[in-house]
Amino acid sequence: MMEKEAKREAFRKYLESSGVVDALTKVLVALYEQNSKPSSAVEFVQQKLGGPTVAEYEKLKAEMSDLQAKYNDLLATHQETCKQLEQLKNSSAVTTSEETIEDNTHQLMHSREKYDAPYSFDLQSTDTSMGGLLHGHENKCTKETRN
Repeated sequence: MMEKEAKREAFRKYLESSGVVDALTKVLVALYEQNSKPSSAVEFVQQKLGGPTVAEYEKLKAEMSDLQAKYNDLLATHQETCKQLEQLKNSSAVTTSEETIEDNTHQLMHSREKYDAPYSFDLQSTDTSMGGLLHGHENKCTKETRN
């Protein structure tokens, strides 16, 4: 029993030192001095202590729910956009690779003509698309005999 009494006393000292007792006393005195008593004493105390009224609380709760729904929608849209961006990056890399192959083939043809290189390329039987390269088609290179 003594232990219980000691805990109560320690809690009372804590409430006094933290200013809770003074704040509650002021609010209760203000309620007592009201000429017309409010319909809800709890709402009066909450309002005087700086908390929202029940109506304000319900409004904030509804607003939070709406904002959470908007956030979820935006997050889903963001994730979908990231997927589309990744797909575009991948397709762009394939397109760039195909363009590079075509450019290199074109340069090889011109360099052969320019320098009379001893090699020829059979480009008609070569699939220079990325798909062709991925399926194992290779450029056929044959050594020319010089006259």
